[in-house]
Amino acid sequence: MPWTSLIVYVDDEADNPARLTEACALASAHGARLIGVSGCAPETPVADAYGAGILLGEVMAAQQARNETTLKSAEQRFRGAIEAAGVEGEWRGD
Repeated sequence: MPWTSLIVYVDDEADNPARLTEACALASAHGARLIGVSGCAPETPVADAYGAGILLGEVMAAQQARNETTLKSAEQRFRGAIEAAGVEGEWRGD
């Protein structure tokens, strides 16, 4: 049974470059498309019910901005890897 699509998780861990290289090599060897995925879960802010809750909106906005930056960086690494390997790819990040 031939592989037509492979999925690789993209993050900023130390082993990610090797994971991307191996995934690209597998996709190339099997003539498969590589799908890069990544995600960021919102962190539950710690808020003081007696006053610090007023900053909750700013904390959540800062977390959202950080998550968007993290996902954009992961997507750039993925796109760079598939371009260098000459592999067809698709990005899915949330």
